Amino acid sequence: NKKSSEITTLSLDELFSHTVKQLMALRGHSGYFEICSRVVETGKPHYMEFYSEQRDQWLGFSIVAFGDGYLLNYIDITQTKTYEQEAKRNAHELNAIFNGSLNGVFSATLVRNARGRITDLLFLRANETFYRMFPGMTEALAGRSLLSISGRDDQTEFLKYVDEVMSSGKPAVHVLHYENSHRWFEFSM
Repeated sequence: NKKSSEITTLSLDELFSHTVKQLMALRGHSGYFEICSRVVETGKPHYMEFYSEQRDQWLGFSIVAFGDGYLLNYIDITQTKTYEQEAKRNAHELNAIFNGSLNGVFSATLVRNARGRITDLLFLRANETFYRMFPGMTEALAGRSLLSISGRDDQTEFLKYVDEVMSSGKPAVHVLHYENSHRWFEFSM
């Protein structure tokens, strides 16, 4: 159809004058014909993504059996793939910053009571520096609550600060002394 011509930049005459095998060879996808044959033989639909170096273009193919042949739907997914690759780069960069920090860093989900006040934290992850600061902690921190690890008496003041920061929406820095461990900590939230 006309959309196929737009996506492939081949005229309808060019599209109709080639076999599927020839068209895929033009685009550099040598395994496409075998995949389509398998769909026809098994009746199992197949989705695949293909990058054309010639066109610097990503296409998403949906192939389903139809009679003794197949139906092919495809769309240009270049923009989506560009966003995915950017997201992966950003995630990699953030992970490097997270784990490369000289500060102990953790992320957590807030646990609130019926009045909406923060009563605990559920750890999502922590960086390597955090684990060095708290040698008793293990890598199995994810999913555990702050209070189950250290107890309410140790964390009442810290959770109060977290609640204040989250309520106000303004970042803050607090210094707390933990008598049980005889240590001082500066928290930025």
